[in-house]
Amino acid sequence: MGIPSDKEIIVLENSVNYEGLLHIVRGQFEQTRPLLEELVQSIAAAIKATYPHIEYVWVSAKKNNPPLGYEIESSEVSIEQCYNIG
Repeated sequence: MGIPSDKEIIVLENSVNYEGLLHIVRGQFEQTRPLLEELVQSIAAAIKATYPHIEYVWVSAKKNNPPLGYEIESSEVSIEQCYNIG
């Protein structure tokens, strides 16, 4: 969306509510998923469904001390999605 210039008018309907994003993320975390990939994909899809005007979403999830059978500090998965609008 970028930073508006002095001549642009910010339309609140085209913004993203950060409290709403927190609600989306919390809701997705309440559902059990075996893979971080499923979690980040579901978060991205829920954000797009809630805010259909967005053109881009980037979601990342990190799990500390994942149960991989050996000691590892963390595991992280990210998804980046660009949407065609119009």
